[in-house]
Amino acid sequence: MGEEDLEEDEEELGVRWASLEESNQLDICQKVDMIIKGSKLPITQRVKGEYIAMLSQGTSKFQENLVLEGKIKANQSPLLQEVLNAIDQVSGEYNVRIEVKTQGGEGDKFETIKAATKMVIKGKFLGGEGDVEHIEDQVFLLFFWATWCDPAMAPMTKLNDMAFLNEDFWKNKVKIVGLNLDESKKGAQKFLTEKDWLNCEHFHVARDKCNAILNY
Repeated sequence: MGEEDLEEDEEELGVRWASLEESNQLDICQKVDMIIKGSKLPITQRVKGEYIAMLSQGTSKFQENLVLEGKIKANQSPLLQEVLNAIDQVSGEYNVRIEVKTQGGEGDKFETIKAATKMVIKGKFLGGEGDVEHIEDQVFLLFFWATWCDPAMAPMTKLNDMAFLNEDFWKNKVKIVGLNLDESKKGAQKFLTEKDWLNCEHFHVARDKCNAILNY
C-alpha cells in the first residue's frame, strides 16, 4: 500500500488508533468489551501493530489498530451481525478504524454461499451468479484470496497445483474453491490468467449481495 493509498484509506475508515487520546482509547475498549461480553461470542480485542510500505519514500510506517478476533460458528452469524452493527456505532462515534477478523470454527456445517459471481468453473471463464455448495461426503476447501494479498499467493498456487496433479484421483471426492475479494472481477480474472490458477473453481464475492463475508 502506497502513501497516497494509506491517506485515502484513513479518510475513508477514520483516524488511526495511535492518533486518539488515551482517554478515548480506554472508553472505546470498555464499550467494545461490553458489546463482546453481552454477545457471549468468543471474540477477543487487542491493539495490533504492523508496518505499511511508503512506496513514494522508499520507507515503511508503523501503525496500530484495534483488532477483534474470534472463531464463530455458522449458526452464530446473526448474532455476529448484531455485534458488528454495535461496533460500527462505536467506530463512528469516535471516527476510528476498528478491524474485525472472524473465521468459522472447526467442524461447522458449511452454509451455502449464495449470489457469488462465477469466474472459473472447470477451467473456463464464466459470468453470472451462482451458489457455492458442499456435496455430502466431499472434502471441500474454501480459500479466500485477492490480487493485493501477498500471503495468499503461495498457498493458492499450491492448491492449484494439487488440483491439477490429483484431478483423476480426486474426481468428485475433493473440491477446492477460491473466493476472490477484489473490488473488480475483471482485474481478478486477468490475474487468474496470468497466474494460471485455472485448475480450481473461482468465484468473486459481490459484497453487497453475497453472504460469504458475513458467514465466513
